[in-house]
Amino acid sequence: MQHSATDWSDPIKLTVSDKPRPVITVSPSWLSAGASVTLNCRVKDPSAGWRFYWYKMVPHPSDNPYRVELVPGSSSGTEQDSYIVHGQTHTTQYSCRAGRGDPVYSSYTSYPKYVWSADIHSSASLTVSPDRAQHFISDSVSLSCEGNSAEWIVRRFSTEDRYWSDCSTWGTMAGSSCNINTDRTSDAVYWCESESGEFSNAVNITVQDGDMILLSPARPVTEGHSVSLSCKLRSQTFDSIVFFYHNEKVIQNDSRWELNISAVSKSDEGFYKCQHSGRESAQSWMSVQANRPKAELRADDRDIPVGGSVTLTCSVNPSSSGWKYFWYRGEKTSEPLTSQLSAGPIRVSEGGVYWCRGGRGEPVNYTEYSDSVTIYKIIPNKAVVTLQPNWTEVYRGERITLRCEIKDGGDTEWEYEWRTTSSEKPSDQNEHRITSVTRSHRGDYRCKGRKKHTQHSSTDWSDPIKLTVSDEPWPLLTVSPSWLSAGASVTLSCSVEDPSAGWRFYWYTRVPGPLSYRVEQLPGSSSGTEQDSYIVHGQTHTARYSCRAGGGGPEYYSSYSAPKFVWSAGQFVSVS
Repeated sequence: MQHSATDWSDPIKLTVSDKPRPVITVSPSWLSAGASVTLNCRVKDPSAGWRFYWYKMVPHPSDNPYRVELVPGSSSGTEQDSYIVHGQTHTTQYSCRAGRGDPVYSSYTSYPKYVWSADIHSSASLTVSPDRAQHFISDSVSLSCEGNSAEWIVRRFSTEDRYWSDCSTWGTMAGSSCNINTDRTSDAVYWCESESGEFSNAVNITVQDGDMILLSPARPVTEGHSVSLSCKLRSQTFDSIVFFYHNEKVIQNDSRWELNISAVSKSDEGFYKCQHSGRESAQSWMSVQANRPKAELRADDRDIPVGGSVTLTCSVNPSSSGWKYFWYRGEKTSEPLTSQLSAGPIRVSEGGVYWCRGGRGEPVNYTEYSDSVTIYKIIPNKAVVTLQPNWTEVYRGERITLRCEIKDGGDTEWEYEWRTTSSEKPSDQNEHRITSVTRSHRGDYRCKGRKKHTQHSSTDWSDPIKLTVSDEPWPLLTVSPSWLSAGASVTLSCSVEDPSAGWRFYWYTRVPGPLSYRVEQLPGSSSGTEQDSYIVHGQTHTARYSCRAGGGGPEYYSSYSAPKFVWSAGQFVSVS
C-alpha cells in the first residue's frame, strides 16, 4: 500500500573516542611467600563487552633481552577484568590489553607494572652499599651484582618512568657494580640481570631532598634475626617525640630515634616510615625471608616422549644428610604424591606442573617449596610449519604467512607455541602473518601444539623452516640480437637471482609521445608471462626494452631492470 510508513525509530547516539589504553594494577606489588598476585585491567568503558588478554615479560637472551608471552589460559581472552597468578616467586613484569567484536578490535597494550620479589637467590643477587633503602641527595650509593654470571646489567624502574632503564642512563657501570647518580630525587626499584636473563632480588631505593630519612635495610632480613631501624636528620638532633609507623600504624612514639626488633618474624614485613616535628620520611618496604633452605627441582627434559618418562631430581643446598623428598603435581598446596616419597630422583610419565620440598626429623621439618617445573607429555600428532607463498627465500617487503598445522588433529582445539631464532616472536596462534618482511624476520621457525582442554599434552616440536631474507631483487635483461637484421625476431630474456620462486615476468618498451617518451607494456604482458623470455616480431626501428618480475599474492614486484636497446642500422624513407 503506497504512502504508508512507520514513524522514525528512537535514535541511537554513536560516540567515537580515541583508541583506549587500559590501566593495569597489581596487588600485592611485593611478593610474600605463598601469596597469589591479582592483576586488574581497567578500560574507560568497562561495560562494553571487552575480553581481556594478559601478558608477562620473560627473559629471552638469545635475541632481545625479553619477550612478551600470554599468561596461561589467556590466549582467547578472559571475560573477567582480573586474573590471579599463583606460585609466583620471581620479579615479573605484567601488561594487559582489551579486545571485543568479530574480528577482534584491540585496545593499546597497557603500560607495564611489576610484581617485585626481594628474595635472594644464589644465582643472582644485588647488594647495596651502604645497606639502606633511603639516601640523601649527594650521598654515594653503589649497587653490586653477584652470582653465576660473568656479565651483569643493573636496571631500574621508577615511579616517574613507564619502562625500565639501564645503569648507563642514571649511573656509571664499572664491572659488576653500578654507582648511582644521586644529584636529584628519585624513588625507584633496582635489580641485577645476568647474561642468561636471571633476575636478582629487587631493592627499592629512595633519594630524598628533605632533611630526614629512615635508615632500614635494603635487603631482606632473616626470620629470628635482630634488626634496627632509625630516623636520621641531615643536620640536626632529635629534640621531641619520634613516631615509627608499620603499614601506616604507629608502633613506637617516644624520644628514641631507633626502633629495635630483637627477633624478626614474617608479621614484621611491610612498609615503615618515621615522623618528627611534623616532618615525615618516605616509606620503605622491609622484606622478611624464612630461615630455612629452599628445595631445588631439576628435570632432565621438559617433554615426555611418546611411551617414555622424564627424571626429576630434588635437592637441598647446602647439602646435608637425612632428607626425604615430597613430590607434588598441580598446586603445591595439594596432597603430595605419596607413592613418590623418595630419597633420590623419580621418573614421571604424566604431564603437569611439578614441585618438591625436603623434609627430615620427627615431627618433620620442611624446606621451602622448590620453584615449579612444567612437564609436557608428547602426543603422536605431528606439527608441521607451512609457508604461503611456498618459498623460503623471500625478499624485503614481501607478504608471507606461516601456519602451524597439526596432522590428524581432527576437531581438537589446539593452543600453539612458536620457537624462532629471528628477533620477531610470532603470537601464540596457528597462523602468523608478516605483512612486510624485513631482515629481522630471517631465521628458523618451529611450532608445537597443545590440546586446549587437556592440560600438559603437547606435540613434539615441528621440523624447522629456515626463512632467508634478501634485498629487493634486480632482474637482468638481455636482448638477442642487439642489432636488427631484416625479418629477424628479437628475443628478450629476464633473469632473477632465484628463478624457481614462482615469478611472472612483465615486459616494457619506450614509445614516443606528444611531448616526450612514455613506457608501455608489450602486447600480452599485462598479466605477466610464466616464461622468462618474450619474442618481439616485426621490429624495424631502434627500441629500448626493460622488464620486472612479480610473485605471490598479493603480488610482490622486483625493481625494474636496467634498460637494453635493440639497434637498427637500416635507412628508412618517410613518405608524405
